[in-house]
Amino acid sequence: MVRKTTKRKGSKRRKKRKPSNRKRNRLLFYGITVLVLLLTLYIFRFSFYRVARSFYIRMNHISFVTPSGEKNRISKVFDRYDDYVFGADFSHYQGIVNWNRIDTFSCGKPVSFVIVRATMGHDGKDMYFSYNWKKLKEKNIIRGAYHYYRPNENSLKQANNFISRVKLKEGDLPPILDIEQVPTVQSVKNLRIGLKRWLDAVEKHYKVKPILYTGDHYFKTYLSKRDFKDYTLWIANYSESRHPRTGKWKMWQFTEKGNLNGVEGFVDFNVFRGSVDELKEILYQGVSTVKK
Repeated sequence: MVRKTTKRKGSKRRKKRKPSNRKRNRLLFYGITVLVLLLTLYIFRFSFYRVARSFYIRMNHISFVTPSGEKNRISKVFDRYDDYVFGADFSHYQGIVNWNRIDTFSCGKPVSFVIVRATMGHDGKDMYFSYNWKKLKEKNIIRGAYHYYRPNENSLKQANNFISRVKLKEGDLPPILDIEQVPTVQSVKNLRIGLKRWLDAVEKHYKVKPILYTGDHYFKTYLSKRDFKDYTLWIANYSESRHPRTGKWKMWQFTEKGNLNGVEGFVDFNVFRGSVDELKEILYQGVSTVKK
C-alpha cells in the first residue's frame, strides 16, 4: 500500500525580508544624530557644568567670599613668609577650574605649585583629575597628585588604585598620601601599618619617597613620629598665623577658605617652607634618572 505524502504546513522557511532603503536610511539618520549629540555633550560638558553650578549657587544664595577675619589671617601668612613659595590644591569639590585665570594670589604672589586629588580609597577617582592634570602641564605650573586614604579599606588596593591612574613626569611633585579619617574597624596601630604599606608600595613603584599630608592634631594624636619621621610633612592647620605646631613640616595648608581667580568656590592655600630652588630639589626626577 503506497502512503500519500502530505506537506506539513509551515515547513517552508520564510525568507528574511531585507530592510527597505527607507528604513536603513532612517536608522542611519538616528544613529548619526545620537553620535552628534553625544559628541556635542562631550565637547561642551564643562560649559554645561559651569552654567548649572552657577545657577545652583545663585538659587541657594551660597557665598564663597572669604570672611574678613580669615582674610586678615591669610594676609599675615603671606607677609610673614614672603620669602617662601605659595600654592593651592583642588579636588572636584572646587568644580571646573578655569586654568587660564590661575596665575597669582590677590596679594600678587605667583601660584607656584598646584596639587590635585587623583584617587580615593581602593577604586575611587576624582571626577576632574585627568582634566586638571593635563591643564597643569600645559600651564607649566609645578603639579602634584594626592590620594585620599580610607582607613577601613585595604591599603595595597588603595596604592594600586593610585599607581594605575597617576603617571608622574619629571618635574612633578612626589606622590602624596592624604590621611584625615580615624578607622572604625581596626586599631590605630593597624592604621599605621596600613599607611606604611601604602607608602612603601608607592615608593617602590615611583622610586621616590612620598609626601605625607595630615592635620596638625591628627599627626600628634594618631601617627608615630618614629614611623613617619623620614617623610616630607604637609600639615593642615587653619588656626595659626605663624606656623603649625608640628615642628618638621615642609608644607603648610594654612586656609581652606581662600579666593582665587578662576575658581567659583573656596580654595585651599599652601606655603612651601623654602625657596623655588629648594622646592625644585624635592621634585620627581623620573624613574630612569633616580640614583640607586
